[in-house]
Amino acid sequence: MQPAYYNPIILHRQHWQQAWPTPLVAIIAIIQMLLTFSIVGFETWSMVLNIRYSFLFIGYITAFFFTITWISTFTVGKYSK
Repeated sequence: MQPAYYNPIILHRQHWQQAWPTPLVAIIAIIQMLLTFSIVGFETWSMVLNIRYSFLFIGYITAFFFTITWISTFTVGKYSK
């Protein structure tokens, strides 16, 4: 029988928290969020200037995936305590 304090899930979480503190994860998520908003802004501005030469909505497609990423990063940072 293993000791009561040996739980691999808790040890893994503690190691993760030491390597990636919550404020650092929050800063990364905020930077991702700001970059996502700037991508959407630049894509919209590009379409306003010239719709014919816009990049086929690539900015909106990538912004979708980046939005999922920064929301997930905020979630990981929130529950890492």
